[in-house]
Amino acid sequence: MKGSRSLAGGFTLVEILVALAILAVIAAAVLAASQQVSSNLIHLQERSFAMWIAENRLVEMRIATGPLVSSREVREVEFANQRWDTLSVVENTQRPGLRGVTIWVAAEPDGFSSLPLEQRSSARLATYLYWER
Repeated sequence: MKGSRSLAGGFTLVEILVALAILAVIAAAVLAASQQVSSNLIHLQERSFAMWIAENRLVEMRIATGPLVSSREVREVEFANQRWDTLSVVENTQRPGLRGVTIWVAAEPDGFSSLPLEQRSSARLATYLYWER
């Protein structure tokens, strides 16, 4: 048979390159999504730890034996193998014995940070405590 050719089955080089390009785009999208999830997880973990620290500080204030007076106190705390800064502000209210309490918690900065603790905080807890002792 003159002029007859057998057609070999398979893909052309262009088809293979197009398929690889599609797979590369999909892989890049999956990688970007997983990085975003990882970043969100770290942020949520930091916020959860900070809120636990704020709640612990509030419990310390509730069980204190001395009077709860208007004050502003900065403390360093170690929690989950990390150092944290806390700021506790107690303010008088118009009602005798009722105090407004606000607690800010921030992870200790790696280097010098010029931002006040209130601005770099990961958690803020605000409540009222009644003091009748």
